[in-house]
Amino acid sequence: MLLLWSLTAVAAGPGIAPRARPTTPEALIADLLEGKPSDQLFAVRELRRLTRQKLTDLKHRDPVRSLEAKQFLVVFDEQLAPACVEHLSAPKLRAQCADILSLLETKDALPALYRALPDANRRSQRRIMHAIEAIEES
Repeated sequence: MLLLWSLTAVAAGPGIAPRARPTTPEALIADLLEGKPSDQLFAVRELRRLTRQKLTDLKHRDPVRSLEAKQFLVVFDEQLAPACVEHLSAPKLRAQCADILSLLETKDALPALYRALPDANRRSQRRIMHAIEAIEES
């Protein structure tokens, strides 16, 4: 009996390991642009969290931490903002991308935000309106 069990375990082989989640902002942006829908949703949520964290770090007293936050935000302005503008048409990513654009205060995103507003559901419309207001006030 033991021999039969060991043979079936070997025949089944090892399980397929899940794909490791990216940890760098560049890899997350790449997933947002070219990943599967589940990877895109994870990436946009993680990028929104990182954006909030880096904006908080920007106000930190430690100059090294503040400088690192500035470097991240430059990358976010150059790479993440255009990716979010592109994904405002995707219903599942629309609200999170609007939040990111609001945090980054990306003025180039205003036309895309206005275009996304009529197609959005109520919750997304509120977040898009908040993004528009935040960008216009900055």
